[in-house]
Amino acid sequence: MKISRTHKPEDLSLEEWQRILRKQYGEQQKYKLDNTGNHPLFSEFKLTNSESGKVYKIAIRGDAPGDNYCSCPDYSINNLGTCKHIEFTLSRLMEKKGAKKALREGYTPPYSEVYLRYGLKRDVRFKAGKDASPEVLSLVNKYFDPNGMLKEDYILHFHQFLNNISQKNGHEIRCYDDVMAHIAEYQDAEHRRNIIKSQLKGGINSPIVKNILKTKLYPYQREGALFAVNAG
Repeated sequence: MKISRTHKPEDLSLEEWQRILRKQYGEQQKYKLDNTGNHPLFSEFKLTNSESGKVYKIAIRGDAPGDNYCSCPDYSINNLGTCKHIEFTLSRLMEKKGAKKALREGYTPPYSEVYLRYGLKRDVRFKAGKDASPEVLSLVNKYFDPNGMLKEDYILHFHQFLNNISQKNGHEIRCYDDVMAHIAEYQDAEHRRNIIKSQLKGGINSPIVKNILKTKLYPYQREGALFAVNAG
């Protein structure tokens, strides 16, 4: 049954509705899909929209929201863990014999991956490859929890992890661009918070807040200004 694009069904959450809409739309498209990896399903793909000429990178790891990756703007901001390009790709892959079962069960490639899992909350994940050595996994366990999520205490030290892991020769580890962008954004925000904490120890009563404008600000206005600075 086709879902309305303008009226959300009562039995669906907003996120479920939006995912279904992208699935419906994506399955109807006629994009060009090229497998640029080494596996028929769990691979990297180049998707081309012949009408707009735009090209996107797709990475397929499974069939659940957040498993996969697309370089399109919608995927990076919709917090749904999918987009029309991923849904198009999955629909084409599902046509292959045994693909549905394989995608549901997932796949462990020989290489390891560090990727950004998308959803209402984004987090950096590590997925160990089947060829990962005990030495590599020992280092990973220091930075990532048992579910493969980067520990919050180590987000600011992520580059140290990359430097150390690169010294473990003989095992390929792929780290995607959106991971680095996410880490950089977090580090910038933390740096900003530290500056604010050191310069505005008195909060809204700090001299710099009171004197930033010639016009006198009411307390609620100072609170709003401080909130905006903290938020970046």
